[in-house]
Amino acid sequence: NQFAYDDVKLLPLNTALHDIRSLPRLLAEPYWPEVFGGKELGLWRPATTLTLGIEWALFQAHGSPYHVVNVLAHAGTTALVVLLIGTLTTAPIAFVSGLIFAVHPVHVEAVGNVVGQAELWSALLLLLATARYVRARRDGLPLRTGDGIAVASLYLVGMFCKEHVIVLPALLVAVELTIVHDPRPWRERLDEGSAHLLKLALAQALGRRGLLWRRRTLRECRHHHARIQQGNRADRGEQEKRRARLFYLRSRRGRAHGALRD
Repeated sequence: NQFAYDDVKLLPLNTALHDIRSLPRLLAEPYWPEVFGGKELGLWRPATTLTLGIEWALFQAHGSPYHVVNVLAHAGTTALVVLLIGTLTTAPIAFVSGLIFAVHPVHVEAVGNVVGQAELWSALLLLLATARYVRARRDGLPLRTGDGIAVASLYLVGMFCKEHVIVLPALLVAVELTIVHDPRPWRERLDEGSAHLLKLALAQALGRRGLLWRRRTLRECRHHHARIQQGNRADRGEQEKRRARLFYLRSRRGRAHGALRD
């Protein structure tokens, strides 16, 4: 019920995460701490970083509450699986399918390790977006603006949890092929679907660009602050040199006056 494997690197050893005031800065930083190769790995999951930072502020180094959060996230994901399968078949089959999904060994690592929250939150948001789309489009009605915004927002936040959510457009195409009952010609449906996919891509690109801009701005601010500190240190060094030179000249003058008196 404590931390294991990558949990240790991302939580107890990640001291930057221990101060909640540093969270705004960390949202623009790589997912992995720099000491563990964050820049080389190139992973960026600001939503997961945010949730882990909030949890650390609440739970500190007590591992059990983090695992409770994992179990609750997995339970929510399982409920969404039942809901989605229930749109395709009967309730008993959906229930059994959800039960198999809940206890399947493939989920052990994601649920058992705290860092598995990246997978859990991304899966939850992915299924929420898919369920919202199915509810809006199942009877062949055009996708309303509110539903489109909701799906795009869930897609954006899910991508910020883990990059696996990029498969959502493919899932929505599968929904159109298997679940949606739309009498319109395929060409018209494809045109409308392409517009929705473009909105998803735009939402993802704008969100990433915005946070990258924030990251660049924070980096420039840190560099500017470092230059100011370096300048201050240089000024202090020059002042120390002047004081030392003045002291030396005064001491020589004092010795000269002493010699003249003698």
